[in-house]
This record gives sequence, structure tokens and C-alpha cells, in this order.
Amino acid sequence: MDHPVYPYDWFNNETWAKSPKEMKLSWAIVKKDVLDGTTSKKWNDQETILKQYEAELQRKGAKNTTIRRRTGLEAVWDSMLYYTTNGERILQGKWDWTQTQTSYGSMVDVGAFGQGGLDVRFDAPGYSNPRLGVCPSR
Repeated sequence: MDHPVYPYDWFNNETWAKSPKEMKLSWAIVKKDVLDGTTSKKWNDQETILKQYEAELQRKGAKNTTIRRRTGLEAVWDSMLYYTTNGERILQGKWDWTQTQTSYGSMVDVGAFGQGGLDVRFDAPGYSNPRLGVCPSR
């Protein structure tokens, strides 16, 4: 792999890409694939599905049921760490739509992790795509 992250530079001057608030030292359970039902949905519609998922976990008696989207940097970190540890690229054909907002007003998504690296891009909240979902974190 030539580049761990696609050789795009759109995010070099983005505040979120340099902010320590984007990465907090903590422990979380993160789904390594997008949650069923979250693709082909707009960002706000995905939020509704995440709330339903949280309620489902509560009904099942899970201990930690607070669900959230990862930040853009968390999604990059988790993907790269998983690859380094397990030699497996997660989100090869999909993107995780994060909670991080760009200076353009769009939301950062991370994925399409192939031979060329990990893709970091952005989409407007009103957009939908069959490969753009959410990897919930709790």
C-alpha cells in the first residue's frame, strides 16, 4: 500500500483534522461494518435508525447502550489500527458517515479501504448512497 490514506489534501486545512477534541482516549465497542438499514439514507434519517438501534440494545439488556457516530479521526484511527493489527481492510466497499462537520458544512465519511489506501471524503447531509452508512460506536 503506497499511502495509508488516499493522497487527497482537501482536509489538510480543516480544523477537525488537527483538533485534539476529535480524538479522545477511551474505550468503545464499534461495529466494523455499517449498521443494517443505514445505507441509502440521508444523514438525519440515519440518526433515527441509530436511536432505534439504541432502543433495541436496551430491550435486549445490553449494559452500554449509548450509541453515537464516530468522529472522522476516530474512524480513520480505528480503520488503520484494525488493519495494522489484523491485516484486514474494513469498509472496503462502504463508507462510515461520521459526526464530523467540514468547513463546507458537509459531513466527513471514511471508508473504501482498498489497495490505494483509506478514503476520507465528505457529503452533504441531504445526500444518500447505497454504500454510505454508519458504524455505530457505544
